[in-house]
Amino acid sequence: MREGLPESLFRREAKAVVQQGWLIAKNLRRTAQRPMGPRVAVFVHGFMAAGPVFDPMREEVTRRTTWETLDFNYGPLSSLDVITERFARTIEERVPKSSRLALVGHSLGGLLCRRYIQLSPGARSVERLITLATPHAGTRSVLYVPGVLATALRPDSDAILELGTSVTRGGESIPHTAVVAGRDKMVTPPSSAGAVDQAQVIHFEDLGHNELLFDSRVYDVVVEALEC
Repeated sequence: MREGLPESLFRREAKAVVQQGWLIAKNLRRTAQRPMGPRVAVFVHGFMAAGPVFDPMREEVTRRTTWETLDFNYGPLSSLDVITERFARTIEERVPKSSRLALVGHSLGGLLCRRYIQLSPGARSVERLITLATPHAGTRSVLYVPGVLATALRPDSDAILELGTSVTRGGESIPHTAVVAGRDKMVTPPSSAGAVDQAQVIHFEDLGHNELLFDSRVYDVVVEALEC
């Protein structure tokens, strides 16, 4: 058992990581989607993950709402600028220009969503943002982790400072729901996931960083935020 990490949480987080790996392996050759509806929710995974980790949540959204869904994949070696450009192209190519957009990001994926909203001229159709365990103020857990994406997650990184503390598009605030996992060991301190202005911040004190992807209460929050 790791020091400082309760056994019960360690088991739950390990189970969530295994579930993510199974979902990724199962859907390794999945073809690209092209939603055509008037409302599209785009899901963006975290560092070292892939789009299929959102499949259970997307299935719940599809079952309970009229939103169509799309996931976006990126690798761990590209820079934030390159990934943001790819993200913008993906939305332009796969989402009808008339569709209303919502973005849902886990961990680093939430920062990528923010970069698109705040820095991309094509983000005018985004009407709401949902971030899950996203280190809006950075995380100390990556201080000694190499790589350009890990460096961008540090509290004093240029990427974190560039985004600031507000989610705005041309000076206009975007409705934002930020979910905090109180027992997060990847976003440290966990409060970083709620360190953003004018957001509805929702805390789940008993959840870890990865298990919130598979928790029915989090699904309820996502569905409610999409339907507001």
